[in-house]
Amino acid sequence: MFSEISFIKEITETASAMYARGWNEYNGGNISLLLDASEIPEEYAPQYSFELPAAFPGLAGRYAAVTRSGSCFRLIKDAPERDIGIIHISEDGRHVEQLAGFSGGGKPTSELIMHLGAHERRLRLGKQRAVLHCHPANIIAMTMLAGTDSRDFTRRLWGMMTECAVLFPDGVGLIDWSLSSSTELGLKSAGYFNDFRAVVWAMHGITCVGASADEAFGLIEAIEKAASIYLKVLSAGGTAFGISPAQIRKIISSFGLETKPDWTNDI
Repeated sequence: MFSEISFIKEITETASAMYARGWNEYNGGNISLLLDASEIPEEYAPQYSFELPAAFPGLAGRYAAVTRSGSCFRLIKDAPERDIGIIHISEDGRHVEQLAGFSGGGKPTSELIMHLGAHERRLRLGKQRAVLHCHPANIIAMTMLAGTDSRDFTRRLWGMMTECAVLFPDGVGLIDWSLSSSTELGLKSAGYFNDFRAVVWAMHGITCVGASADEAFGLIEAIEKAASIYLKVLSAGGTAFGISPAQIRKIISSFGLETKPDWTNDI
């Protein structure tokens, strides 16, 4: 049964948890999991195919499960075969075949280019199979107050909790407002995933990658909490820089972590 497949359950449970946090309102947000061929039931065969506006040769022959365009995360658990599909990327990386799911004629998320780009870039760096995109309120609000520089935005987040520099020493990439669902934004975001596991779109939301949906979820959770502290400090009249660069350097060194050159220097 489709709903009992382990990776389908991983998506439905994650979608419900994200909705419960208020991160995915109405039909906002999307999830994808990169799959191994061994995970695909033998009876699944191509149902239709379409051409992508860009090629992803690094994903040639790969499989993925992805949420439907327009799906509501509150309802995915009730009809996973409607709201989740299994796709196959062609050997030239330019075409996608639907193998299962999307009952009723649904299509993959409108952010598919971003998902494929993220998977392709992160696959080169190690197996990180999950991509989660959502709209947490505090992160979005912080983009309206903290500028559009990735280093500065990350530094403010690191300054909110000691755990932040430990959980995302690679930082957070921040992209200024762009038209969502566009090929341009999808490909631009893909470039950011060369350097970051978390990418924020100003006035829109965040996308995180991880070895599992749980790992990506946890990264979003930590960044959203740090953003909420940032807003609380600002509303109380503070400067919202918190932990000093020297203290952050001490955290990075103590835990044997690596960060980008000069990202822990004084601002």
